Amino acid sequence: MILRISPTFNNGNISGSNPQSCLRQYHLPNSIEEIKLGYDFDLKLDNLPSSMRIIKIKNTKYDWELNNLPRFLEKLVLPKVYDKKIKNLNQKCIIKKIDF
Repeated sequence: MILRISPTFNNGNISGSNPQSCLRQYHLPNSIEEIKLGYDFDLKLDNLPSSMRIIKIKNTKYDWELNNLPRFLEKLVLPKVYDKKIKNLNQKCIIKKIDF
């Protein structure tokens, strides 16, 4: 299952005028393997389901530390400008930084 967080709500997307509060309202099920966080997402990521394999963050101003990511995360896609050190990350996880 892929979860996208964006400015609209449809087809399994969690969103609204404030995506951060929407994410807090939902308990993310263990069936989620990929999460795509849009340009407006700016919330600390922690306590994510252990089934999460891919995380994509498009917000170029995202400035939270990423130190409590799922143990079996396989791919982390970040804006090229993200410069925080990532701690406690699966050694096999691929980190890809791109321009959005």
